[in-house]
Amino acid sequence: MLRTSLTLFCVLYITRPGTEAAAGDALNSDAAAKLCGFSDKAKKAAARTAAKLANTASYLKSAQAAAARLTAFAMAEATWAEPAIILAAYLTGEAERQLTDLSSKMATAVRSAGQAAYAGGRIDELVLLFKHAQHSTPSSGLCISKQKTADTAADAEATESCTAGDLTAAAPDATNLQEAAIQVFSASTALTGATANSCALTAAVLTAYKKDTGNMLLLDGLIEIANGGGFDTGNLKKTAAETNVLKPIATTYTATHDYLSNGDPTDEVTAEALDKIIKPDVVGAKLKDTINSFYQYNPAKEENDIKKIATELFKIPADGSETGFIKALKKAKARVPTRDQPEPQDTMQLDYQQLAREEAKALQSLNKKANKKGPDCSNELSEGSEAYKKAEETCNKLKEAAACNANPICIYNTTESEENKKCKFDAKKATSNGVPKAETQTGGTEKTTEKCKGKLEDACKKDTECKWEENKCKDSSILLNKKFALSVVSAAFVALLF
Repeated sequence: MLRTSLTLFCVLYITRPGTEAAAGDALNSDAAAKLCGFSDKAKKAAARTAAKLANTASYLKSAQAAAARLTAFAMAEATWAEPAIILAAYLTGEAERQLTDLSSKMATAVRSAGQAAYAGGRIDELVLLFKHAQHSTPSSGLCISKQKTADTAADAEATESCTAGDLTAAAPDATNLQEAAIQVFSASTALTGATANSCALTAAVLTAYKKDTGNMLLLDGLIEIANGGGFDTGNLKKTAAETNVLKPIATTYTATHDYLSNGDPTDEVTAEALDKIIKPDVVGAKLKDTINSFYQYNPAKEENDIKKIATELFKIPADGSETGFIKALKKAKARVPTRDQPEPQDTMQLDYQQLAREEAKALQSLNKKANKKGPDCSNELSEGSEAYKKAEETCNKLKEAAACNANPICIYNTTESEENKKCKFDAKKATSNGVPKAETQTGGTEKTTEKCKGKLEDACKKDTECKWEENKCKDSSILLNKKFALSVVSAAFVALLF
């Protein structure tokens, strides 16, 4: 009976909490595998950040080129000027948003990748130290055991992720390092493997490290070697958030993870990519801000209204097939010959030099038409002229009041019974300076101000663009003809300026 009691006492004493530590204990291979697994992912954070940066740079370059090509298309094709400029504005807005993210979120991601790589390096060095601190005969001393098996070295797989490698060639890893750090660095990670295995690193602190007081702290205190030897608590001493080496990752990395994981576009901005933006199921959400801003809607229109406006602008089929706008864009060509390519080229394939020449050519043509003398286009002012009819047709196509009034030659008539004729051509507006401020008339149509109206006789006669007639100052025919030519011939281009 006495012998049984003593045996039980010894068992309880030896296994009681806080006495697991023993000099020479080996590190458990499962713990080593956990540490190395985290290190492997942490070291790939830089590759993930670099991939995001490269994709963003590629998209920004492509979006900038596409916006310039759409602007060239708008100048060449007046019918599609507004939708082209709206898409160009959308791409510019997307590019600006991503540039803003580069200066804030990407900067944080780069710093986090540096912290993660530093933590990974610290882990690698410690685990490899334990791996290599062993005798060629395991029974004579080893520091990482196969789980808790005595005199048995861990399999190579347990520490292979801690092996040094070329991080500049590493593949990205999409792990949320904050979640991984919280999971790995906790009390559930047991450190102790085979006990009393003659590991020199877990010998008594004075013997192993010549430190005469206290415990030996490793990896910023995550692991503690007890003063008398062995692992102080049998498991990790701290959580990741309690250490300087891992705290930034364990407390803030999720925001970086979300940024690196988001669905920002990365593909080249082609006509096909633009078509995806104006599909019926997404166009309302994607172009809501751009269209509201372009037409200055107040109050701003909601997605369903934007979808209707976009459907008319881009000629979007209900079945989601290719839009009329994209069909026209794909067919558009520009004659900007180069040494290597003398033939007309697709507008969406033009490079920056070709685009610059195309825009210069359009501006030169515009200036020539703007500087024509009055008599050259006097006949165009008559209501039955071909130019007048074309201008009227252009205005009739605009269904929205805001879109109509935004056009420099059109005015919206709210009392017109025919829906297709509410937007009408207005010669006075077309010939006024700049973009006139529309004023609603009692009849429902809008009127525009005249340059010479209201001037006194002396001032009127001195102004070459005015004439004194019927005891009042009026715009001269030269001014009217000159401005009319500019407005009718290049209305779409002028619309781009505001």
